[in-house]
Amino acid sequence: MSYLNDDPIYALCTVYGVSAIAVYRVSGKGSIRLLNKILDRKIVVPENKCLAFRKLVCDGKHIDDALLSVFAKGHGYTKEECVEISIHGSVSIIGTLDRVFGRIGFRKALRGEFTYRALRNGALTVLQAESVLALINSRSENQQRQALESMAGALDEAFSQIREHLVSIASGFELQLDYSEDEYDEHISFPENEISELIGSIASLISGYEMSKKREEGVGIVIFGKTNEGKSSLFNFLLKDDRSIVSPIRGTTRDYVGEEATICGQKVMLYDTAGLNETDDAIESEGIRRSVRKAEEADLIIYFASDDEDNAQYDRIIRRLEADGKPVIRVRGKSDLRIKRAAAGSNGDEIFISCKTGDGIDALVAEISKRIKGILRLDEGGMLLTSARQENILRRILQTLKKIKSKPPIEICAILVSEALQDLSELVSGSSSSGEIA
Repeated sequence: MSYLNDDPIYALCTVYGVSAIAVYRVSGKGSIRLLNKILDRKIVVPENKCLAFRKLVCDGKHIDDALLSVFAKGHGYTKEECVEISIHGSVSIIGTLDRVFGRIGFRKALRGEFTYRALRNGALTVLQAESVLALINSRSENQQRQALESMAGALDEAFSQIREHLVSIASGFELQLDYSEDEYDEHISFPENEISELIGSIASLISGYEMSKKREEGVGIVIFGKTNEGKSSLFNFLLKDDRSIVSPIRGTTRDYVGEEATICGQKVMLYDTAGLNETDDAIESEGIRRSVRKAEEADLIIYFASDDEDNAQYDRIIRRLEADGKPVIRVRGKSDLRIKRAAAGSNGDEIFISCKTGDGIDALVAEISKRIKGILRLDEGGMLLTSARQENILRRILQTLKKIKSKPPIEICAILVSEALQDLSELVSGSSSSGEIA
């Protein structure tokens, strides 16, 4: 089967399983004619679009009642003749319709084929088509908003502005070549500021995409500190589940334990780690090494501070990580509660907590949320890329611009900016850029 066909296709557009409503979509030349084979009353191709209520019938048997959203060619999602069929979400009904659609002449759509047809028929650009998947996979309001803006054409507009700058730079180089083959003309300055601004804009788009991936993967939070300080209790408390074993025996956690959690609406990967204590146990020693490595990889560390002398090795590790820019939240747990007899909570740079009573946990969660917000730059606006393909091509353009900024011979500059324009054309799937330099 090929995406290049325009034969009638069908697919279940909602998640398979028991639900109140399920929706099928059929699209392609002759879709309405084929669908009429299983309707109690025929529908006609509308002038643009219409709704219809019909019974689905096959071999004289009533399958289900259906609400049909009927689109004439040029008016539906694919810009082909198209019908969206809303039925009851019974797995039995869905199974029956899957068999019936095949019998009456529909082909099961390939993955992404409806969106491909929308792209082929001019209903969507490549960037808008990629944004459809980004919207489906969005896991936060910010991702949802960015995907919707891109579907509305915001990314196309952003790349159009980049194109305008590249064409302007290219035109300047072409003019320079007309003056001299060896050196820049004194009346035409090298467009260093324009190139620098363009580099900054593209770098910002790439950085935003990296943050978007981080939001999808979740911020890595490591609970770190010496043994028997309450790390596992805090881990379980934040997860609202007894995932780590809690015991008064030192060294109960012998390796790190990781679980996905949601804190203040943001996905995080939470890790409970083994405490650093002297041991001849080879397995426990390996768990300790892994704990240190996990702390080094973390986006945020929750550190159980202590005034005990044997906590010095932890302090050294934490100071080193902080010097490298690693964000750290210092907490004090059960062994330090005697220091603070009042209700637990924030005290300068440290937060006193008790997982047994819940004291101080709200203050800790508020601080974690604040740090997550900073790590993910949730307050920042701006456009986000919606695919790795876009990121990869922009990285190529970025490297090309950096080469131009190093001021190679003018002929090389002209070739490089032409390559950047070609890459941008590939990015937006537009026409060749070679004729855009007047």
